[in-house]
This record gives sequence, structure tokens and C-alpha cells, in this order.
Amino acid sequence: MTVKEPKRTVLVAAFLFSLLVGKVNAEDRLPFYAGFDLVQLTTKVDDKTGVAPDVSGSSKSSTFRLIGGAHVNAWLDAEFRYDFPVGGNFSTSGSTNNTVKTRVLSVLGKPKLSFKPVELYGLIGASSVTTEVDGTKIFPAHSNTGTVSGFSYGAGAQFAFSQNIAATFEWVQYSKGTVDVSNSAGNLEVSARAIGAGIRYTF
Repeated sequence: MTVKEPKRTVLVAAFLFSLLVGKVNAEDRLPFYAGFDLVQLTTKVDDKTGVAPDVSGSSKSSTFRLIGGAHVNAWLDAEFRYDFPVGGNFSTSGSTNNTVKTRVLSVLGKPKLSFKPVELYGLIGASSVTTEVDGTKIFPAHSNTGTVSGFSYGAGAQFAFSQNIAATFEWVQYSKGTVDVSNSAGNLEVSARAIGAGIRYTF
């Protein structure tokens, strides 16, 4: 597969993240936090190759997510996220188990509203979604791996048990993109989204 959307999107987002954190005055304490989520990751594959059979479908699998972030100010956090690779079947067209393995790296801003102890927040930024597709007539005898990078968004809620510990529940739509297939004039449209719940600890 060849990448249709450049990985530089996530690199630019990471650079903006560092600038944002750097704007905090040196004398101010910038609270950092870490998180761990259990995630249901859905990867949707739309077959646009024009080659029979049509293998469009979705894979839903459970995985884990690690989060590192900073409380920039009262209304904004900034986060790095990594969803661990997970695979699953997305179609059985052609009497074949068509599988996709997905991993996600994200850089997200997190605007928020506090109604203590509840906090509502949005998510906006960039993600890099790497998928490995295997098992279909379109991809004979090998896997096809590609990465799409672009805009991501989501929303969630957080409940604080104490000053340091909180629980979260959220939904996020990762970047969507078009990936070429090596032995076809057509392409695949790939997107991923996730629902997750987890714990945050502020240092």
C-alpha cells in the first residue's frame, strides 16, 4: 500500500503540542498526567478496488491505550496517545477470513468544561492509523500495510474521585484516508473509531 495522506500531519501536531506546553510560564507548575484505557477499536474498510468479491466490512476488537498529557490551563489539556495493535476479521467475502490489524498514534487537544467532580471535554487533533490487511483475493499471498494520517475528533466525560485520580468514558473518530492496493487500480478507504473507558492519574 502507499500512503495517500502524509505522516507529517501528526509530526506537525506534535510540534504544536510542544509549543502550547512551552507557553506556560516557567514559574508555574504544569501538572502532567498519565492514563490507561480499555478500548473497543472499530476499523472500517471500504473496498473501492472494483475487483470481485467486494470485501467491505468492519472489524471490532478490544485493546489497550496509553495516554500521557498535561493540564495546560483551566480549560485545556494536551495529550499524546497510543492504541496498541489489535486484529480482527472485517469480512468473510469469497469464503475467506479477511483480517485487519490496526494501531493508532494520536496528538490531541482537549478543551474542557468543569462541573466538579464531573468534567466534560472534546478532543481535536491529528492521528496516524496504521493498518495491515490480509486474507482476501485482492491481496493474494501477502499482507498489505498502509498508514493514513489526518484530522481526529471526539468527546467524553471524566469523574474525579480525588485531586489525583479520575475515571473517563469517551468516543473518538480517528483519521480517515484512502490507501492504494499494490495489485489493483482501485483503492481502499480505511477509517477507525474507538469507544473507551479508563483511569487518569495526575502527578
